[in-house]
This record gives sequence, structure tokens and C-alpha cells, in this order.
Amino acid sequence: MGGLFAPAGLDSEITEKLSEACEEAIHSERFQTFATQSGTVLNYRDAEDFDEFFRSQYESNTSLIDASGL
Repeated sequence: MGGLFAPAGLDSEITEKLSEACEEAIHSERFQTFATQSGTVLNYRDAEDFDEFFRSQYESNTSLIDASGL
């Protein structure tokens, strides 16, 4: 899993621009070729969906995160 993180409170216009740029990049022919050649599994989430996914994973794994001292 990977994702792009930005500071809390980032202006919504900047968040939208970053989200659009990431989506454009991941759907580009060059990136698709790289993903195929490297066996990378793509599951793109826009900013809102990624935030929701990350928060749910964090909540599900809170005990592990606390135990590791992160």
C-alpha cells in the first residue's frame, strides 16, 4: 500500500490539484507500463477515499500501532 500524505489543514484547492495530478499520473501509459512490468497492483483512491481508507486501517490497527510505539 502506498499513498500521498500532506499536512493537516492543507488548502482544499491544493488537495484537489494533488489528487488530480496523482490520478492522471497513475492512468498514464508510462505508469501503466511500469506497473505491468513490475507486477504492481494498482488500486487508486482519490483524496477523500484514501483518507477514509487510511483512517479505517488506523482504527483497526490501533493496538498494534500503540504496541510498536509509533
